[in-house]
Amino acid sequence: SLEEKIDKLDEIVIVGRKLKTRVLGNKTHSRFFGGKFASGDLGSEIAVKIRSKVAPTYLDNFSFNISYNTGDTAIFRVNVYDIKNGSPGENILTDNILVSLNGQTGKIDVDLSKHNIVVTDDFFIGLEWIEGEDNSGIVFSAGFINNATYYRKASQGRWKKFQMGVGFNVTVKY
Repeated sequence: SLEEKIDKLDEIVIVGRKLKTRVLGNKTHSRFFGGKFASGDLGSEIAVKIRSKVAPTYLDNFSFNISYNTGDTAIFRVNVYDIKNGSPGENILTDNILVSLNGQTGKIDVDLSKHNIVVTDDFFIGLEWIEGEDNSGIVFSAGFINNATYYRKASQGRWKKFQMGVGFNVTVKY
C-alpha cells in the first residue's frame, strides 16, 4: 500500500520576456567620505533605500565598498526590508544571508540570485554586524548622492537617518 507524502516546492515564476539588468543604489567607491560601524558596535545595522522602478524586481547581487577595515574577521547578515513610514519596516527574507569578511577592503559582492528574492516596490537593503572582534572598525565608502543611510544600534532599536549615503547597491532584473 502507498502512503501519502506532501512536499512543499519552491515558488517558480515564469516570465515570457527577456529581463533587463540594472544596478540600483549608490555605486560610490570614495575613500574621502565614509559611513561606519563603530568599534565594539556588534548588533548594529546600516541600510539604504533602493528605489525599484518595475514590479516584480528580482534581486541578483548586493555590492558594497569597504574603504577601511581594522578587523581581522567580521560576519554580517544581509537584510531586505519593506518600507514603513519612510523607514525600514519588516525583514522580507526567510533565510539568513551571511557575509564573512577577513580584513578585506574594496568591492564586496554578495550573490543573491540563489535566494529567489522578489520585491514589488521600493525597499531597504542593509548589513547587520553579528560577529567580530570588539575592536573592529569598518568604514564603507559613502557620498552625498542618492539616498541617506539609516542606522540602528540593535536589531530592535529605532532607526536614525543620516544624510550621507553609504555605497550599497543592488543588481536587479525586471
